[in-house]
Amino acid sequence: MVKGHLYDDWEITAPRKIPDTNDKKPKDWVDEREIDDPEDKKPETWIENLPERIIDPNAKKPEDWNDQLDGQWGGAPMIDNPEYRPKWKPKKVPNPAYKGIWKAKLIDNPEFKEITDIYEFNDIGYVAVEIWQVKSGTIFDNILLTEDSKYAEKLAKETYEILKEMEKKAHEEYKTKEERENVKELPKELEKDNDEEERSHKEEEKKMDSKEPKSEL
Repeated sequence: MVKGHLYDDWEITAPRKIPDTNDKKPKDWVDEREIDDPEDKKPETWIENLPERIIDPNAKKPEDWNDQLDGQWGGAPMIDNPEYRPKWKPKKVPNPAYKGIWKAKLIDNPEFKEITDIYEFNDIGYVAVEIWQVKSGTIFDNILLTEDSKYAEKLAKETYEILKEMEKKAHEEYKTKEERENVKELPKELEKDNDEEERSHKEEEKKMDSKEPKSEL
């Protein structure tokens, strides 16, 4: 969530304050955060004119090297020079005279205009809603952007509460209709099987009745 002032934290209108173009940085202003350490001295053993890479002094032409088969031996390879030193620079230390990054002072912007209804937009075309849900089918419409909770509640009673019951009723009617359409007649073969099963069941009942002993008074 992002919070802030519409005037000061978003570039919706011209800013309230602008840098004074007539304000100049003082000549004695120091904006260097660090300086060279005046006590740091270059070591006497520091040699800067040595090459960065040298020929490997330990490299020898292999004894089994055959110029006819292997070609002419190119000589010893180049390696990093262990004695090489880059250009010496003194270490950096905090500048005691540092005053910070200079900025021109701010003055009132003559182009700034106070707009009391800056929050009102009549041409909002889209509203983004990010929501995680298990079941799809949620619909968002009639979105209200306001900071007035009482106004939002009043408008909800006049619109949402009425439409909610109508939409609920329409949804139930549609669901009932859909369920009816999904009910299909049983295939003839299945009906035949059911009839045969019912006849078989009745015959079994007759057999059981005939086997039961009859009591005589």
